[in-house]
Amino acid sequence: MVAKARKVDKFGLLSLKGKIINCLSNTEEKYLANEEIKLLLYAMGIDINNYNPKKLRYGKIGICVDGDLDGSHISLLLMAAIYKLCPQFLKENRLCWLRAPLFIETKGNKRYYYYSEREKQEKYRGGTIISAKGLGSMSADEMEEAMFTEENQKLDILEYEPEVDKLLEDLMGEDVLPRKEFIFENIDFSKYMEY
Repeated sequence: MVAKARKVDKFGLLSLKGKIINCLSNTEEKYLANEEIKLLLYAMGIDINNYNPKKLRYGKIGICVDGDLDGSHISLLLMAAIYKLCPQFLKENRLCWLRAPLFIETKGNKRYYYYSEREKQEKYRGGTIISAKGLGSMSADEMEEAMFTEENQKLDILEYEPEVDKLLEDLMGEDVLPRKEFIFENIDFSKYMEY
């Protein structure tokens, strides 16, 4: 549906199969042999041995995934891959997050899109709300309205900060200890029910 929804003169599209390899916890030999990594580099126009921003196929890349936790993890894997393969791309603030809505409200013949629970609660207009189960559950019209029109589009530039390097290494690297420490220092487990 994304292919039908996008404006072809403005947006390119690259569909990756499932979760991309974690470039921060695998060997260079392994991630450079990965088909999704090869495809990503080719589509972006990046030569990892000789980065040249003038040879990029696109000025910016927008990660577009489901708005759930799994989608967030895929985004993080893509960010880690670009960080490992071409850190200059991140430093130039070329990586964006094209957010998918979590909720769609219909009132009369108008649709409203909400990208967080908070936004839904604050802007609810009294219509019928459905949970957007992911990109695959949206129609091309909904996707075009929600993600490719200026009125609704949430395209967040992931602005580079030097602290990002360490955070990515801690969360995605081979060493598990920094990841455990981050989790226990930043997550309030009392908010989650035991299943």
